[in-house]
Amino acid sequence: MLLLDSRCAVLDGISVFPDHSDPLQWYYLPTQPHLTVVDGTPAFQLVGFRGSRDGGLLSFDCNIGLDQAAISALQQKIRSQFDLDGDPRVATVPLEDGTVHLVVMGADSSAAPPSPDDGQPAPEQPFVVKAVHNAKPSLYNENQASFSVQLDEQGYAMVRATLDAAILPVAVIYSLDYLALRPAYKVTLSIDWDRVQKHLDETFGTKVFIFSADISKAVDELDESKAIDLRADTFVAEDTEGVIDRRDAALAQVKAMITSAFFEPSLPPWTPEKPSDWERALKAIGEFATQQAAWAAGGPAGQNNEVSFSYKKTDYTRIDRKNLDVNFSERTTVRRSIYPQGHLTSLFAAIAASPELLGRLVREVQASDFFTRRRLQALYRPNLGAPLIDSIDVRAEYGGIVHNALLTPDTWSTNFEWLSDVRDGVMQQEVDISYDVRFKNADTTERPAELSSEHEKTSLPIVSLLPEADLFTIRSVSLLAERIPWTRFDSVEVYVRHRDEEHKVDERELFRLTEKSPSAVWPMFVVDREKTSYEVRTVMRAVDGNDVDSGWSISDEEQISVRNPFRARTFSVMANVSWTEIRDVFVDVRYEDKANDVLVEDTLHLSQGTATPTFVVDLRDPTQTAIEYTVTFSYVDGRVKQLPPSVTYEPRIIVDPKSHGHRVVQVMPPPDWKTRGVELISLELRFEDFLENLNYAAQLELDGPDARARFEFDYVDVSRNRYEWRSTVLFRNGLRHVTNWVASAEPVLVPRLP
Repeated sequence: MLLLDSRCAVLDGISVFPDHSDPLQWYYLPTQPHLTVVDGTPAFQLVGFRGSRDGGLLSFDCNIGLDQAAISALQQKIRSQFDLDGDPRVATVPLEDGTVHLVVMGADSSAAPPSPDDGQPAPEQPFVVKAVHNAKPSLYNENQASFSVQLDEQGYAMVRATLDAAILPVAVIYSLDYLALRPAYKVTLSIDWDRVQKHLDETFGTKVFIFSADISKAVDELDESKAIDLRADTFVAEDTEGVIDRRDAALAQVKAMITSAFFEPSLPPWTPEKPSDWERALKAIGEFATQQAAWAAGGPAGQNNEVSFSYKKTDYTRIDRKNLDVNFSERTTVRRSIYPQGHLTSLFAAIAASPELLGRLVREVQASDFFTRRRLQALYRPNLGAPLIDSIDVRAEYGGIVHNALLTPDTWSTNFEWLSDVRDGVMQQEVDISYDVRFKNADTTERPAELSSEHEKTSLPIVSLLPEADLFTIRSVSLLAERIPWTRFDSVEVYVRHRDEEHKVDERELFRLTEKSPSAVWPMFVVDREKTSYEVRTVMRAVDGNDVDSGWSISDEEQISVRNPFRARTFSVMANVSWTEIRDVFVDVRYEDKANDVLVEDTLHLSQGTATPTFVVDLRDPTQTAIEYTVTFSYVDGRVKQLPPSVTYEPRIIVDPKSHGHRVVQVMPPPDWKTRGVELISLELRFEDFLENLNYAAQLELDGPDARARFEFDYVDVSRNRYEWRSTVLFRNGLRHVTNWVASAEPVLVPRLP
């Protein structure tokens, strides 16, 4: 990498820089631009014209490169100047960025045009009408730059007369940025151990407890006497981020080396009257030990003023190394600018060597009396974006003359007309076209109110404006609700959002789909065709209040399909009754899934001649299919009978006044199955109601931590719905545990382990 040090020099008008690691690698950059020469001919053209517009056009290319002969001479100059062991390798300075501008007879191409003062027109610039060039050079190899300058009559005459003068009245100024290494800081330490130890013996030899302030004062005295020579040189500004912190850390590490070499932390004597002082000192020593570890690892150093020290009785004069030199340094990358500049040399030598060259470099053109007109029609053919467009402001420039026209939905076309621009007897056809699109009722928080096109050249008589291709596009995203059980969901809300921060797009829309309108189309406004993804969220509004929210997700599809993501659990009821005795049957149905916060309740009504009612719920958890229900019979004579609460996993039930309540006990393995080494659990369950002559029994087995089982039985009275169970646990080590019978009324049974 390019290095900034004392070897940087200017040799024969060429700046040279060394490499940071390779002594034979050098970089160069000439300090003065010159005309580009192609096959022996300067890249230079001066055209004078007369007619309706008089003046001239100066066009030329320049660069700051070197030919091979100059490069070879530079290599030898570098080798001799810096006494290198071999021929150096040279390369142009690697550039990060740069600009170039032109100064022609007092007119600077980089200066802003003068603004009118007090309503008066701005004064005209003498000699130069307009200068056109790229703001940046090639930033590679020779850093080629091309210029085109439109001159008035006096300007043309000035340039024409100075072609064989010492220099041309044309100056080119480069501003080039490059990265380079330079020193950031340097910390050095030199210690004379004999003098240091003698001074510390005299200062601390008889002291028991020494504090950080005492040590700092002693070090300052040693520094003044040059027994300790500590220097910190900084080569960057104090506000340089990161570098100053690393310098201070290196300086602190060097100071810490001095403290740890001669002192060690110690505790003050413990006194019953002030135990807190002793505890605080103990804590401070712990923190100091942590700091010492951080210093050793190269981390930042601090100072703990609460730590007391004792002086080490080490005789460093007996150690072979009586001097210590420490050196910390760092180099940092900086961005620098260089400004090659100068007036272009004249063409005197080239014209003297080849007199015919003047005829090729300078041409004079006279326009004929007959002029045709340049006509152009600009039109917009409405496309998908037409409903959004309020107007299109078209700008057309031909021969330096600019026309504007505003296209609206009433008239999407316009015609432009100019006097022809003739050069060398040839009419120029190129027209520069650009346009601005303004949108209707644009909310600038969602999308830009206006977009501008790039400048384009056309030689055709008709130009079609294509804002949907050049500036934005409308992407039609269709939305469709499929297989939605509309009896359970009122509507489906689809939230869509498209964001493109770079182009200030944050479009948000809400679509509501219903049974009557299950589809819609979202015209998504897109500026960057590489960013067509969008965010989508669907909310299915349920009749029972258990809405289904999909949450936000990212999609790039051209269609959003919304479907019910859950399996439906249906439950129907049939009645086996005498309708001459019973008028109505009511079944109160309840489904609950606590884990997913779902609770659905309904009442099914049966009477003579009515259809079989059905209860439907969308299962968030397909394994949770239990439905609770309570049956109530209303007799013709006014009596009412209610069966005990029941549970079922069946899709349908038949109710009868003689039916009993039905319970289902879920049997699940204990959570510590694996950690306790369980192999198998056998369970015996029974339910007995001697008053109603009910007797149920079952034997179940759980063979793993994921096993499930059920025990079902009928009962008559809620006060007599307790069942009994006992278990036999077989462990993998061969042990077996048998429990006694236990009574329970819990709907979920989890056997206990011993």
